[in-house]
Amino acid sequence: MNPKPIFIIDCFVHSESIREKLLSRMSSLKSRGHEILLITNTKIKDPEIIEKLDYLIYVEKNNLFSKEYTGYSAIDYWASHDYFTVHTIELGKQRHGLSVLINMWASVNFINSLGYTHFHRLEVDAQISEAGFDFISSVNDRMKNNEVDGVLYANRNQDNQYIGNFSFQYMSCDVKTFLENFPPMRNEEDYEKFLINRNGNLNFVIAEDFLYNVLRGKTSDKIIIKDGISDMSLDFPDTQWNTSTTPSMDNNLGGFISGIYDKLDSSGNFMGLCVYSKNTSGESTGARIKVINEDDSFFYIEHSLGWQSCWSYNDIPSASKAIEIYSLDGRLVSTKTVSKENSSGYLQFH
Repeated sequence: MNPKPIFIIDCFVHSESIREKLLSRMSSLKSRGHEILLITNTKIKDPEIIEKLDYLIYVEKNNLFSKEYTGYSAIDYWASHDYFTVHTIELGKQRHGLSVLINMWASVNFINSLGYTHFHRLEVDAQISEAGFDFISSVNDRMKNNEVDGVLYANRNQDNQYIGNFSFQYMSCDVKTFLENFPPMRNEEDYEKFLINRNGNLNFVIAEDFLYNVLRGKTSDKIIIKDGISDMSLDFPDTQWNTSTTPSMDNNLGGFISGIYDKLDSSGNFMGLCVYSKNTSGESTGARIKVINEDDSFFYIEHSLGWQSCWSYNDIPSASKAIEIYSLDGRLVSTKTVSKENSSGYLQFH
């Protein structure tokens, strides 16, 4: 059988901003002659979207984790900017991860029934450069020529150690390898069964770790494993990842996120502290941050966040005692003491 790849997009179209990003993504793929499957929890009636699709799967239920688990680990919501990458770290349940796993299993089974042999999966909120799309198209051509079966990116943590997960920002794989190793995932009970069978407990596993667990050591030499920071930056130059923060993030303060972040150099060395804020809503917003020093003196920082994904940061003294975060209408939305435990994450400069 000749290799036959297709692009899978999993998208919950919950805003006009996401709709525009979906249309842009599909236009870029179609202009390069690629076939597209959209799987979504949204009832799609928009003719502009429909005309760009080859296949559409509508999943009526938005599957979110509802049960309690043990052993929750940190989740890294990262986004790349011009000269640094911001990592917002949260400990807790990745509620939408169940939908990601269920939709992925359903979509790959569907394309298998249609005779497709390979797939690419893309997050819709990434602003991929032309060079990035050229790279994806080159992988697609190599698939068709039987040179590769896919590309997976392994992520690293703050200490530059691989953390046992594969990125969902972009991935590609042959259908056979995927279905031979990815267990049936139709509901939360299937997820629980995987945890018990694999680990003997109900310690929570985020979607990226799940993918790593089922594909680790099972891929052929024709599936290339690459570094999720250095290689991804080279393969996708001038690309902005994670431009739409998931609406379920615990530290979403009503249109923006803001907090205390460590600053690290490219080798992971600590450079100081800063306050970083980012627009997550698409509506013009902002933050007014009161920085309180050890002697109870204080000063204010203003972060104007005029559009989706707009960000701002300011250095603060390492000896600062606390910050108070206010919305533009003067509401106190969060108070954080300055400590390692209260760090929202880190900015790593390139």
